Amino acid sequence: MPTPSRSLKFFVVFLSILTANFAWSADSGGDGIGDELRQELYLPPGRLDFVTIATSKDQHDTEKTAAQNAPDILKLEACHVGQQRLLFRITFARKPVFEGAGIILYTDLDTNRQTGRQDSATHRGVDLMATLSGSRLEVTRHNPAFTKGNSYVAAAKIVGCCLYVVLDAPLAVAEGKVRFEAYLLCQRKGGRSDSTPRLLAELPWLADRKVPTVSAKGVSDLRSLSDYRYHNDRVKLESLADKGLTYEKIRPAKPIEPGRPRPLPPFSTTSRKPGKAGSVAIERVPVQLLEEAGVARSGACLSFGLPLPQGALFELDNLRLLSSAGREIAAQFTATSFWPDDSLKWVLIDTALPLAARQSMDCRVEFGSRVHRGTQASPLKAESVGETITVVTGPLKVEIDKRRFRLFSAVWLDANHDGRFTDDEGVAASGPEGAVLVDQNGERFTMSNRPPESVRIEEQGPQKVVLRVEGPYAANDGRTYMRYIARLIFRAGSPRVELVFTHVNDYLQTEFTDITSLGIPMKLSGGLQRAAVSLAGDDAKRSTHQGRAVAVVQLDERTCSLRADGKTSQGRQASGAASWVGPRGAATVAFHDFWQRWPKALSADAQGLQIDLLPKQPDKDFGKGLPHYLLYPFVEGFYRFKWGMAFTERVSFDFSGKIGPEELLAEANSAVVAVLPAAWYAKSNALGPMAVPQGGQFGLWDKYLADCYQNYLRVRDKDRTYGYFNYGDWYGERGRNWGNNEYDLAHGYFMQFVRSGNRDYFRLALVAARHQADVDCVHAYPDPHYVGANHQHSIGHTGTWSQNPRHATWSHRYDSHTSAENGHTWAEGMLDAWFLAGESPVMESALALSEHLTWATSPNFKALGTHERSAGWSLKAIMAAYNATYDPLYLDAARRIAAVALAEQKFDDGGAWPHVLPQDHAGGHPGARGNAVFLISILLAGLQDYHLQTHDPAVAKSIVSGARWLVKCWNEEAQGWPYTASPAGEPYFKPSTGLSLMPIGPLAYAGHLTGESRFMEIVEAALGATLRSGAGSDGKAIAQKMIFASGALALLQGWYAEHHKDQQATLLSTEFRP
Repeated sequence: MPTPSRSLKFFVVFLSILTANFAWSADSGGDGIGDELRQELYLPPGRLDFVTIATSKDQHDTEKTAAQNAPDILKLEACHVGQQRLLFRITFARKPVFEGAGIILYTDLDTNRQTGRQDSATHRGVDLMATLSGSRLEVTRHNPAFTKGNSYVAAAKIVGCCLYVVLDAPLAVAEGKVRFEAYLLCQRKGGRSDSTPRLLAELPWLADRKVPTVSAKGVSDLRSLSDYRYHNDRVKLESLADKGLTYEKIRPAKPIEPGRPRPLPPFSTTSRKPGKAGSVAIERVPVQLLEEAGVARSGACLSFGLPLPQGALFELDNLRLLSSAGREIAAQFTATSFWPDDSLKWVLIDTALPLAARQSMDCRVEFGSRVHRGTQASPLKAESVGETITVVTGPLKVEIDKRRFRLFSAVWLDANHDGRFTDDEGVAASGPEGAVLVDQNGERFTMSNRPPESVRIEEQGPQKVVLRVEGPYAANDGRTYMRYIARLIFRAGSPRVELVFTHVNDYLQTEFTDITSLGIPMKLSGGLQRAAVSLAGDDAKRSTHQGRAVAVVQLDERTCSLRADGKTSQGRQASGAASWVGPRGAATVAFHDFWQRWPKALSADAQGLQIDLLPKQPDKDFGKGLPHYLLYPFVEGFYRFKWGMAFTERVSFDFSGKIGPEELLAEANSAVVAVLPAAWYAKSNALGPMAVPQGGQFGLWDKYLADCYQNYLRVRDKDRTYGYFNYGDWYGERGRNWGNNEYDLAHGYFMQFVRSGNRDYFRLALVAARHQADVDCVHAYPDPHYVGANHQHSIGHTGTWSQNPRHATWSHRYDSHTSAENGHTWAEGMLDAWFLAGESPVMESALALSEHLTWATSPNFKALGTHERSAGWSLKAIMAAYNATYDPLYLDAARRIAAVALAEQKFDDGGAWPHVLPQDHAGGHPGARGNAVFLISILLAGLQDYHLQTHDPAVAKSIVSGARWLVKCWNEEAQGWPYTASPAGEPYFKPSTGLSLMPIGPLAYAGHLTGESRFMEIVEAALGATLRSGAGSDGKAIAQKMIFASGALALLQGWYAEHHKDQQATLLSTEFRP
């Protein structure tokens, strides 16, 4: 009789097999194959009866010997399921693991040893071999009667101890039986193999049973849906135990080695040509400010970029900021980009100004060789002595420990204004650990347990100091786990400090990493007497709640929970600000975009203040009610990160208690945006050609984009595209993926901002650029080839990209669809954020992308392939980086990519780049040759950006030739283009206006190069058709139109000024008739 322990073991094994076979789902066939598994295997309804083909002896492996040997086969079974489909079931002694092992299913399907393999007596006659190794299952065909079209593995799944393989192939049927020979060989290098003998199988032929159509050939995942924590008909999400791919599986044998360290964001406080006079003696640029939140600002912090024409100015000292009355305003001037002649191209201006609620203020920037800025007295100082950096802003003194970094080692407030900081004026400090990351097992990894790897002053001047600190979190024993980048921003005369905190998952042992929480504790000198937070109720009115212990948690963008002195209440959106009062004074903290970037939490009690960037989840079911595209990072009570992903949170502190929560929130969420005249941006040419509205010009276009913007906001709320990974992106049009801001939504709205002065566009663009820089770009990966790359539209932003897999996953091994040849690589929006706002975290990602293009993509770019946008977007991105830095390595990278396009162009075969079209581009015309209009448009746009800098005549010839092909494809009646067309322009799809604006940039440029009116006529017509079609709402369509229309509008405006002066005032106005 078995002992109780052996009985329990037997029961557990029996239960696991039962669970595996039934997958805990309904089994309408009554054959042990659950209905869910039946769907995965493309099996028809009805009972399936297996026939045993062969058995193999149980080797009784232990856990140790099982890992050393090949999976132990017990039985090979099969059944005919209908038509030309067979189902094999291979049972093992334990759940098989094929990492480092493999199994081959040999089949002689025509039972004729004179066909099939002839190279081996053992395998003579084998028609098909299905080989499984790791997670790859491949079919080898040895008989010409068995082709890719009629013979393939339709599906395969490992369920418990069983491997199911579904094979579609021509079958030999006689006397109501399917007859074939089959056998197995299972191997692991260095271990014992296992096999079954070659035997004849005779299966009942189910003549009348129809089988489901296979939606996607090939096997991408051997696991059953029951192994996943979530699945629907399009997506499946991995369980907590499933950590995805591993470092060993991904790391290359010979990784690439970039030719230099990654460049830093190029802040400069010095001239490249000291003493050189520019071409401008004196000029003034108006700057318009507006307080929009309805909250008075004691000192509105202002950072904005000023573009300058090439050669106009060389010295930063020849700039100053003036009030409308001509009074000089204290300001800081930092160069962020230079022209090729080393004159200033972009200057970041920092200042702080008081503004009343809703006040509009006019200032002006004055510059030129005759302009001399006055001496500025500033209390702002930053000094590094030994292991301590001390920053004094005037009213505030902060010490930062460079070795045991924990944000603020100590904070003092000069309460009596005597210019000294005494012990009794100490007001706060960070907790001794700094930021604390708690892993899945509850272990704490902190900032202060290990010295940071980098501490540097990123910006320093009379008005602003930015300290950048980077390093890993570490356990008490020194083990590291992920990393942080903390920027502390100090301003002259201000008791405020802004923290920009970036969390980066650079843990590369597994694809997925799960943590419990990430927070920043603060200690209040003298303790806490009272704290207060506010939240909005169903009526959107804010209520304030006070107590000695308060906590607010934003659970999603619609729901928050508040606890004050033990009493709990619910609300919709918390403000994200908390105030506290203690014996040493008062202070306030404010999260930026608190509810938009949920989950977040703030709490205060006698122990201090807790700022939770990712608060501990209430239970393991947190997030389960969300749609899959919001659920993906919430796994059984933990936060899931994929390797290389990052997110950034911004928190403002007022250590004086004199800046109210409303003002601190207004500064956080409605920062004052400086507006410069569109004409100045155009005159500077720093952003390239730009259409400046003159009178009623472009009124229709601007109204169209305003309607698109409102539609976009409505869709954002409907789709709930908020959260710490998602805010700034839109949910994809494929019904399963995030869009990753395809077509560069940030750049589109930044350009419309500089044209229109609409600050809402600036804010949306900035959020989009920040999202791309953090989430869509690869910050770490076992293969450095992909570091810096920009993901295309994907599950969870970084997972499966394609709409074809039956169930797409977040897990995904990076390939050419991640690196820059993916045809979804954009940098202009991130660079705009650098130029217009001095966003150094975003610039770091833009530079990483540029280095990826330079060292990983361009050296290996040998062919356009069937999707020519691979070159187009790569050229646009690297040329944008070149225009920002004029780094010759970036131009060399662009030259290599452009050379491939020039070499492949067929001037005598339609003028574009014709080839045999992929099936989904052929429009039902097998073997069709030609190109996709939108792909060629993107390629030409990239070549245009390259030509604008190089003026290469071969590139001009290429652009004009490609544009002439686009003209051939234009359909006057439809006022649009077909999706694809032949070299002669004959459509393979019905023409429409859906892609009408993508070709107009290259067409307008060709018109500019040749002076031919036909190009401009089509540009006009395409714009008119788009305006008549009505405003869109999804981010992809909106970005597509803005990106390709921006430069075209400027060229069209110039064309009208030269050729239709009598009509230029009504161009795209309400009176416009194309």
